[in-house]
Amino acid sequence: QGTLYGRNSTAGAINIITKKPTQIKEASASFGFSNYSGAQADAMLNLPVNETLAVRGVISRASRDGYVDSAHAPTNTFTKDRSDQDNVSARLHALFSFAPGQSLLLSADYSHDGGVGAGTVLSSVAAANPYGSAGRSVDVPGTNKEGSQKSDSTGISAEYKQGLSFADLTVIGAHRTQKTDLIYSNGIGANTYSYHPNFTQDSLEARLSSNGSGPLQWVGGAYYFKEKTSPVTLGVYNGTPALTALFQQDPMLTESQALFGQATYAIKPELRMTGGMRYTQDTKSRQGCTYSGAGLSVLPTSLTSNVITDALDTNSLPPCPAAANINSVPATSWTQMTYRAGVDYDLDRDTMLYASYATGFKSGGFNDGNIALAVNTNAVLYKPETLTALELGFKGRYLNRRLQVNGSLFSYDYSDLQVSAATTCATGIGTCNVTQNAAKAKSYGLELEGRYLITSADRINFGLGLTNATYTSFVTTAATPADWAGKALDKAPQRTLNLGYSHQFTLASGAAVTAFIGERFSSEYEFSNPANNTRLKQDSFNKTDIHVTYSSPDDKWSVQAYVRNLEDRNIATTPNFGNGQNAVYLAEPRMIGVRANFKF
Repeated sequence: QGTLYGRNSTAGAINIITKKPTQIKEASASFGFSNYSGAQADAMLNLPVNETLAVRGVISRASRDGYVDSAHAPTNTFTKDRSDQDNVSARLHALFSFAPGQSLLLSADYSHDGGVGAGTVLSSVAAANPYGSAGRSVDVPGTNKEGSQKSDSTGISAEYKQGLSFADLTVIGAHRTQKTDLIYSNGIGANTYSYHPNFTQDSLEARLSSNGSGPLQWVGGAYYFKEKTSPVTLGVYNGTPALTALFQQDPMLTESQALFGQATYAIKPELRMTGGMRYTQDTKSRQGCTYSGAGLSVLPTSLTSNVITDALDTNSLPPCPAAANINSVPATSWTQMTYRAGVDYDLDRDTMLYASYATGFKSGGFNDGNIALAVNTNAVLYKPETLTALELGFKGRYLNRRLQVNGSLFSYDYSDLQVSAATTCATGIGTCNVTQNAAKAKSYGLELEGRYLITSADRINFGLGLTNATYTSFVTTAATPADWAGKALDKAPQRTLNLGYSHQFTLASGAAVTAFIGERFSSEYEFSNPANNTRLKQDSFNKTDIHVTYSSPDDKWSVQAYVRNLEDRNIATTPNFGNGQNAVYLAEPRMIGVRANFKF
């Protein structure tokens, strides 16, 4: 949890590892089309330049109309539907292999997210229409602006590896920037927001890892991270044509430093013990203010007369004046030691048993607003979240390794669990998202997953999750506080089940046709807003995916037809509380499409 992956990984971590350049010249391309006027194209080229240098580049383009119907609602004048897609991304790797055990990987990436932006629907509409397009319609008041988003992210990194006599050295440095201009009117009131967060991140990690074959294997290192964020939010409330609030936080600074180490020792070849520790220090600060009422009179006329635009020049904002509510926070630091202890035991050549005990740490932070005007003393500054995790499990292959099954029992104990809620801003204008610390929570359960190769042409994959995740101690901060001890945590279904079956037909030509059907079931789960004691429910649901793929005899090209969410189920994924109404974001509806892949 918190030994190698570090802070903010209390729920684990998802690693996305891109393929690196090789000395094999190859290329691929794919094209796809779907309903909602969807189109996607991807291309890859891997090119060995010489024995030392190889490069690999990829580019992707995806577009789709929105599936939340706002363009055709009765009272607005919009031209596009919400939750559309208009994305471009690219990545380039250059790998220098100077000598055995010595390499330098240079990487650069770029992505652009455009379109109208995500859309919400009233939770009551979604609940009354669990299937079909009727549950994905929102009538945004005509006084609002039509949404738009422009988000550009760039990153560069360098990874140097050097084999030493006693260990392998790895040094990774990275720099990332993102600039976003977002106009958003959420359909739950005559309000429009213009949001402009810009950030830069720099990180550096150096680590040594053992390179021998002895019973002791280890890794240790240091990590440094620095982020500067400059978010600016402008709001027009109740349909007023001029600016009624401006939230300026420039800059917000985060600095994190860590030392970490982990070692595994094989007492016997089949029995291994693991221990690790990580020391983390986070420091955060913020300069900012909120303009409202009299504070707006000090702003340039160009801002107050036509503020809802994605072309806002945030550099034109003046320093926070006395008329504004200052919500600066001086540098605040948190330190935490996290650790992990584990044991692995090979019961036989096909079965491993394991147990682990680990701790995690999620950094504290700041909410919008002035501490002097806050609705409670914790409304601006919230504490870190800590976690203790226990897991017992097994991984095994059976029936001549045709059946693979992994299972685990887990127990997570949270202290100062960070819970976000929408409540009235400390200025008394609009709605702010406020994070607070619930006292305690616990999640425990069972996970089981596996694959079974019935024949060389037939296979089944399956997964089962049984979870009980509740607050053990939590009193809400609503005007009339409620005791939520025993209430379920957000988005925590008690039962989930995945089941899939595929069959491959081999044709006389040597080509293959693979048919797959997969089913996912989830029991009901809830969304909550402790600021006003609201709890919304997503009913239990099942969702079916089907695809059929034709692969050429030489495996150089394939064509796939698919349908995802066959039932056209409306599934709430995230809440949006505000302005006295409750809304939700929805997962994709039924998607039908075809995709072709080519290898060169």
